[in-house]
Amino acid sequence: MLIETGLPRPGSAFELKGAGDYVTATDRRSEAAILEVLTREAPGVAVLAEEGGGLRASTMWTVDPLDGTTNFTRGFPTVAVSVALLDSGLPAVGVVLAPFLGLEFTFSRGEGAYFNGDRLPQHRAVDPSSALVATDWSGGDSWLETGNVLAASPAVHEALLDLAAQSPER
Repeated sequence: MLIETGLPRPGSAFELKGAGDYVTATDRRSEAAILEVLTREAPGVAVLAEEGGGLRASTMWTVDPLDGTTNFTRGFPTVAVSVALLDSGLPAVGVVLAPFLGLEFTFSRGEGAYFNGDRLPQHRAVDPSSALVATDWSGGDSWLETGNVLAASPAVHEALLDLAAQSPER
């Protein structure tokens, strides 16, 4: 859906939800398309979506229909769509798509993680004191309050996308 819509020209219409927190018609259309599929393919499973809200449950879908709306409103292609199924509060399956960059990250518990269809190596154990952590709370702490961990740190998605785009394998 995002590819069909394309990147807007800088200065295109958007709404301000809060300080540094934007929403566009594309956010809403993307979310509607995702919710339509989830309703059809996984009826009865709770959904917590960025724009429409929803229900928290031990098993639920979490949806960020356009992660990086600030970038999107400026015509910058580093944006993603994030969808995950949490089971007992833990990620069971998930996908992060960066359509304008041609990137796809998928995960399935017990099956590992994939980048554009290629299995990613198992992550080595990292001492938290030497870990690199990036986050962006420009929208406040509302995502902490709702429990939507996927959208809680868009900077992590952006860092992953930047690293993938610079990968020598591309």
